[in-house]
This record gives sequence, structure tokens and C-alpha cells, in this order.
Amino acid sequence: MTAKPRLSRDGRHAAVRVPRLLLLLVAFLLTACAVTIGAPVTLGASEPEPPIRVRTGEHPGFSRIVFDWPQRVEYALWREGTLARVMFSSPARFDLSRVGAVPARRIRAVSPEAWLDGSAVVLAIPDNASVTHMRVGTRVVIDVWSPRVPRQADVPQVDAEPPAEAASEPSLPPGFAIPTEALPGVVTEPPAEPESPDQPTDREGAAETPSRIEETHPGPVEPDPDEGPGPEVSPLPAPDTPAPPEPERGGDAQADLRMDWAEPVAGAAFRRGPWIWLVFDRASEPDVGALRQAAGPAVDDLHQVASDNATVLRLKASSPSAPRVRRDGAAWLVRILPEAEVSPPRRPIEPVIDVGSTGEARLLLPVDNPSRPIPLTDPEVGDNFLVVALSPPGIGIVRTWQYPELELSATAQGIVIRPKVDDLRVLSNPRGVVISRPQGLKVSPVGEAERRRAELRLDDTLKRVLEPESWPTEHEGEILARARTRLTAAAVTEDAARRERALLRLAQFELAHGLTAESLGALGHALHERAGIADEARFRLLRGMALAVFGRLDEAEAELKHGSLDASDEGSLWRAAVTAWQGDLAGAAADLGRTRAIAQSYPRALRVPLATIGAEAALADGRTEDAEAGITLLEADVADDARTAPMLAYLRGRLMVLRGDTAGALASLDQAARGRDRLFRAKALWAAAELRLKLGEITPDQALDVLEATRVAWRGAPLEAPLLRRLAELHGETGQYRAQLVALREAASRLRGGPGASEIAAEMGRIFADLFLGGGAEAMPPLAAIALFDEFRELTPREERGNDMIRRLADRLVAVDLLDRAAELLEDQVRNRLAGLDRARVGTRLSLVYLLDRRPADALAALEASVSADLPADLERQRRQITARALAGLERFDEATGLLAGDDSIDAERIRIEVAWERQDWPAAASALGRLAEAVGVDPDAPLRDDHARLVFNRAIALTLAGDDTALADLQQRFGPAMADTPFQEPFRLLTGGDGRASDVRTHLAATVDGATGFQAFLAGYRDRLREDGLSAIN
Repeated sequence: MTAKPRLSRDGRHAAVRVPRLLLLLVAFLLTACAVTIGAPVTLGASEPEPPIRVRTGEHPGFSRIVFDWPQRVEYALWREGTLARVMFSSPARFDLSRVGAVPARRIRAVSPEAWLDGSAVVLAIPDNASVTHMRVGTRVVIDVWSPRVPRQADVPQVDAEPPAEAASEPSLPPGFAIPTEALPGVVTEPPAEPESPDQPTDREGAAETPSRIEETHPGPVEPDPDEGPGPEVSPLPAPDTPAPPEPERGGDAQADLRMDWAEPVAGAAFRRGPWIWLVFDRASEPDVGALRQAAGPAVDDLHQVASDNATVLRLKASSPSAPRVRRDGAAWLVRILPEAEVSPPRRPIEPVIDVGSTGEARLLLPVDNPSRPIPLTDPEVGDNFLVVALSPPGIGIVRTWQYPELELSATAQGIVIRPKVDDLRVLSNPRGVVISRPQGLKVSPVGEAERRRAELRLDDTLKRVLEPESWPTEHEGEILARARTRLTAAAVTEDAARRERALLRLAQFELAHGLTAESLGALGHALHERAGIADEARFRLLRGMALAVFGRLDEAEAELKHGSLDASDEGSLWRAAVTAWQGDLAGAAADLGRTRAIAQSYPRALRVPLATIGAEAALADGRTEDAEAGITLLEADVADDARTAPMLAYLRGRLMVLRGDTAGALASLDQAARGRDRLFRAKALWAAAELRLKLGEITPDQALDVLEATRVAWRGAPLEAPLLRRLAELHGETGQYRAQLVALREAASRLRGGPGASEIAAEMGRIFADLFLGGGAEAMPPLAAIALFDEFRELTPREERGNDMIRRLADRLVAVDLLDRAAELLEDQVRNRLAGLDRARVGTRLSLVYLLDRRPADALAALEASVSADLPADLERQRRQITARALAGLERFDEATGLLAGDDSIDAERIRIEVAWERQDWPAAASALGRLAEAVGVDPDAPLRDDHARLVFNRAIALTLAGDDTALADLQQRFGPAMADTPFQEPFRLLTGGDGRASDVRTHLAATVDGATGFQAFLAGYRDRLREDGLSAIN
């Protein structure tokens, strides 16, 4: 289903063309969702002639079925429990007459059926069986393995099986281009000749690498005696001879394997995840069972991986282990030891960056006589890689080297290359291994970053949930599409027991390529398969990672808080990343710096955002060294992407600020501000404005203008909310209090109740309280102050501080005669905030405000709404007096005077005067005015104050209108001399002297009476007190 790879004549390098569209596999996926086994879908395809012969056979460890197609056809295999469906792209009628001639123990039934425009055969197999498949010439071979079925060494092989002939070139996994000429420079692949209709696609005798659809324990491909000799291989006997002397270590933590060869072969040994791989550049058929037995309890699993041109063994130790290899003549000795006890290779390989004859960069690995590249596919991760085996023991790569287009993995022996691009070329020559691309490798910018990554790996003792080796190779283009198709197919077709693992692998693959939504989808299916997976660390971490990168930070935070991640440094890394993305950069800096080694082991799609936020967090917390390290690593990952230039310029500028290079910082920040990345352009504008403000190059008002423009440049998370908070600070510094609160309110709304919103609300409350309790609002015009209060009324504290705030504001409003606005504040207190004695006091103040505003009915309502029992006597008297005055304002005079019975206070007399005057009861008015003058201490023998003179004059008016000449004469006798020195001298003389003309007296009396009609002794007294002491001072 992919293009056939080609080897050069000398077998040292290979190349592969870009494969055709995987139409068959796509159709297979559609069918896997729509077709049920046993319910064939017939589309009316005609059956070809002659029929396709089908044969079965039994071999040690596996059963085989062969489909003898006369020409090459595409095929796919779908496994579901105890059924395996083999689907072919061409219609066919199958000849099953030879099926069962040789009993195949693991193939219990064979049933043909139609399938779309092609054909299919359904095999009934044991539930615990595993299946491998391959193409041999035009034939399709299916092997059914069952480790629980005893090996039948004596079963006769009656059927004629197709040979898996030794091919002169390996079956290369997709993604590798190995040159066709063994030259040290960059080489190209000649264009393929078009295939003629009668020329088979496979070269005669070439067998494709078997593709496994599940975890298997494959064995050798058995040659068919009918078809001639199979490939010549070097026998690999069971490890029945002891290893040469070496200090023995007891316990189950080690295993020793010996592989004897008839002639020297090159070898490689390395670890991928929990698996140890042993690769030799000569094909053989080892006795896997005997090897497993020799390994003992230190090895849980050991099996062979199918390969045409190499021997590949894969084993899993019972505890974290690594291989150590050496030679004994032609034999290879492998010891599996605990990882901590294994030393690095004695002769480490250091890659060398070189420029070939074409001037393009390439990578050289200087070793003597390396083997040809051996292409392999990891059945766990699903990625492709190349292995170069070496003959001298102890030559390997100490640490993993990451480059933009490839990875050189750490090995105990040999070389392992993971490509990240389609056109990577690998060449083995006697002087070493050359890795190149047609346009050269991008290796020059990575030196410092690789050095730092190496240091991180060497010092890495962090606890992980996901091993670095579990991450797939990063792909692009058609390779990525093929890999996704393969993993998706596995997730759909695996049986229930293995589907969960396939879904987790798919989720991790999608996440590695930045496909977070797709990753979450796969994880959702895994959770549907088994709800208990939600309690496992790997699931929680993968889901938390995907949610975090997807921007669903609240959900990610909840996922990553799961207890299964508490003991994991990897969990701490992602918790810190979410904290930083939520805005608390400084708070996350320590954990992001501590766990950088984990972040740097991720694929680029995860590594870059983590490195970016890590650098920003370090800058925010003033961690210069951490910031510099993070920026260096980030530059290596994004150096070839011009779109990231503003980001890098911004980070460099911030780093220069920490170092004190303000001129360089401003230059770098201004460069970032001119870029096309809107987010980092806004960040750069902000940072540059802050720096210029600090240097005194701009004023706070100018800084406000820049930050307002910055806000226009970027709306929304993650920048707008903190930017609004900074705007609020500057507005407060410049006295723009309303703008300050408006900015904070908008910042809180942007956070929508998330982290930080409650903090902003508390800050707004503090600013609001400081304004109205700390004196800030007193500098504002009264109308502006009350408007600000009304706009942010919800910020009023509920406790006594809030009541004090309203009291102060009401006092100020009453002082400037804004009575209606003061009444609104007090009304809210009475109805919503206060109770008991406090409500009675404020209700009394409210009623007085209503009286001053000529609203007697509202005054009575306020008194009624604030009734309370057991009030102090002075407050009771005050409320009674205000009630009487309100009744008088409603012309309910008798009720008003009745309330004042027995009250001889000054305020009561003032109310009696006002009531009598309103009723024109002049005798009563004159009497009350006399009592009031005596009560307030009007002394005829002393100079009269203006208010006392006015009191005496008003009594003269009342006596005149009452016709009481005797009392009027007495008033003249007592106060005449004193009144002569007041503004009321002439009108008082006219009223009391008796020597003026009647017309003159009436004229002056009418004028004074009109003036006296507006006389309000009670309310005037309160006005004077309010002006001097404030409303709240009355009670």
C-alpha cells in the first residue's frame, strides 16, 4: 500500500518515492465502520476467472494461509476479536479445495464474501492469537500466531508455501529516502521508470516487511519447499554456551544472551521506551523460545520483529533496564542490566556538521565500515526509524541529538536515526554515515541549544508519566497523513482488549503534531471504552495537556489536579504551565524552570509553547539565567520560521531589560512592535512604554495613550485583562478615578469569573472605599462624586464602613443643597442596609432632608419606615418634633400642636411659632416668640445679634397684628434702645412708636409680614446646624 523502496547495488543506501494515495486503506476504514462481519455487502461485481487458489499450512508457532493471486492486488486486514477479515481490491472467486489439506490449528474456518468492488475472506482464529501479514511476489501471506499453543516441531509441512526470497534491498518504511549512489555528498534519486502493465510492481522474489496489526510475537518466514530455496541466512543457535568471563551479578534484574554467528556481523543495541532492541545486519531465524528461557525472570517478553535483511529482536525487561554489549569472536554478548548500572559507550559518536561539495549542510557520523541502513517500524509508537549497525563493540551515541529534520537517538551500540521529513537521505560508506537533504540540513543554528538540551538530559532525574521514547517522530505532509491513517485504523480495528492502548497511542500522536481537538476526541473514545481509565495518570496527563494547549485552561487545571499526578514532576510542569497561561507568570516560574528537561523532551508542537511561556515566566520573575536558557532553546526550534521573529525580538528585549541594557532593549522591543504577530506586537508596545515611562522619556498621560493603542492591537486573553489592570493603575496615578474603575470592571468581565476576577473585584472595592472614606472624592465636584457613586454603587461595603461612606456623601450633598440626591442615598440605607436604632437615626435624618426639600408627606413616610422600639429620649423627641413640623406642612395644625404638648424645648417653640404663623394665630405666635426669646437668652441690656434682633422684630409684628398695644408698648420700652443699633431700627420704631402715619405703618407691616410669611424658625435652625456640622451631626 506504499511505494516500493529501492536499495542501491552495493546495498549501502536506499531511496523511496512518495507513495500513491492510500485509497484502499481509506475504503477499509469506511468499511470498518459500516460493514458487519458475516453480513456481506454485494455491489454486483463480476467474479473473475480463474479462481484464486487458497492454501493452508502449519508451522512451528504459527499457522499460515496463502492467497495465490496471479497479479499484484492491494489488500488490507481488519481484526475484530476472533475474526480476521482479509480484504482485496479486486473481485475474486476463491478456490478453497486445498484449505484443510494440511490442518492449520489456529485457522478454524475460512469464509469468502464480497466486499465493495473487491472481495474478502473471513478467518476464524483464537481470541488470544496475533496476526502478521506480508506480500511475497504476487501472493498474500497471513500468519496466525498464538503463544499459548504449544510449538509443533514435528508437524509435517505438506503444503507448498511461497518463498520469502532474500531480497537485494530492504523493505523500507515510508519516510526514508536513501541515495542510490554510495557517494559522500548529497545524492539524488533518479526518476522511476513507468511500470508496464505486464511488469509486476514487486521485483521477483522480493518480500515486503510484514505489517502487524497488534502486538505479536513473530517468528521467521518459513520457505516453501515447493518453490525453491529460501534466503540464505546465518544460523542463530539457542544460547547454550556461557558468556565469556565477566563479573556476575545475582538476582533477577539482569539477563545474559549470547548470539553466535558463523562469521562476523555488525550489531546495534538501544532502548526505546520500555523495550530494548537488538539489531544485526544479517537475516537469521533465532530460536526465540530458547532465548526467552535463557533470559530468565529479568525479561518479561522477547520476540523477533520481521525483517528481510536483518535479525531484529525486541525484549522488555521486568524493570527499567539497558543493554551492555561486547564481542567474543564472531559472537555478540548482550547483558541486560538495571539502567543505573549501565555505563555509556566506550567510544561515543559525535555528529559533525559539514558542508558538502554543493555547499549544502549535512551531518557526518565518523565510524568505520558501518552497515547499510536498516529500516524499522516501532510497533508501539508507530514511527519509522533507521538503524546502522557497527562491527566493533562499544561504539554508540551517548545522548539524543535533536535537529529540525531528524533525531539521533542515544544507543549502547550502533546508530539510530529518526527522520522528521520526507526527503531525508542516509548514506553508509567506509568512512562513516552521511545524513543530508537535497537542499541541505538546517543544522547550523542548533549548536548552543543542543548543548543545553544535552546538559538537561544528563542532569535529568525528574519523574515522568510519559517516557520521552513514547513520543512519535514528528511528520509532515503525506507521511503525517499515512501515519495518522495507520493509527486511526488500529484504533478502529483492534479488539476490545487492545483498543484502549491504540486510542491512547493515537491521542499522543495527535497531540505531538498539535492536533489537540483530535487528541481530545481519541481520549474521549478511550474513556467511553473504560470509565476506570479516568483514574490513571497517563490519561489524566494527556487530557490535561491537550486541554491546556487547546486553550481550555479551567478544564485543564481541573484535569491536572487529579491525585494520580501529585508525585509526578511532569504533572507539576503542566500545572505550572496552566498557571502561567492564566496570567500568574511569576508564580509559575520556579516549577517551569525546574522541569525544563521534561518540556524539552517533547515534540516541537508542545516544546515551543512550553518554552515560550517558560521564558516569559522567568522574565516576569527576574530569573535571568532561566530566561536566557529558555530563549536559546526556543530560538533553535523556531529559527527557520519568520513568523516567530516578533516573539523572539520581544523576549530578547525583555531579557536585555533584566541585564540593564535599556538601549538594546528598546531597539529589540520596537522591532517586535513592528512585526506582524499581533500578540507579541502588543506585548512589545506595552513593555517599551513601561520602560520609557521608567526612564522618564514619556509622562503617565503619554503612557496611557500608548497602552490604549496597545489594547486596540490585541483584544482578549491572555493580554487584555492584565493590560486593563495596568491602565487602571495609571488612571489612578493621574486622578482619573472613574476611568480607573471602568478599566478594572472591564478587566473583571474579560476574565468571566475565572482566576483573578475576584482579585480585581476586591481591588475595585478598595479603590472605591479609599475614594469616599480617604478623602479622594472630596476633591471631585459633588455632582461628579455622586455620579461615580451611583455608577459603582455595588462596590459599597456591606459593613459599617459602607454606612460611613454613605453618611459622608449625604452630608456633602446636603451641604450644597443637593437634597434629592442625598435623600436617595438615605432611602436605600433605611430600606436595605440598616435595622433597629441605626435605621431610626438615619430615617430621622431622611425625614429632615424631605422637610428641607418641602416634601412633608415623604418626611412622614420616612419616619414611619424607621419606627423602632426603645429609642433614646432625645431621639424620640427629635422624631416627634419633625413629625409635628411635617403635619404642619400638610396643614394638619391641630395634630401638630397636639404632638408638642408638654414639650418646652427650643425646637418645640420654633415649631409652635411656625404653626401659629401659618394659621395667622397672632396672639399664639407672639406668645411663642416671647418664650423663644427668653429661652435663647435675648438680653435687652446687651448688643443684639442679628438673629436675636430678628426674633424681637418678628414678635413686634405678631403683637401688632394681634392688636395687643400694651404688649407692644412694653416691647418698645424694653428693646427700643437695643434695636436702635440693628438693621431693624426703622421698621421696629414704626411698629412700636405710635407716632407714624397709619399708611406708613401698614406699608412697612405688609412688607415685613410678607417677609415673615417665609420665616421658618424650626427649619432655619436646622439649616444653620447642617451648614456647620453636617447632617449626621443632628442625632
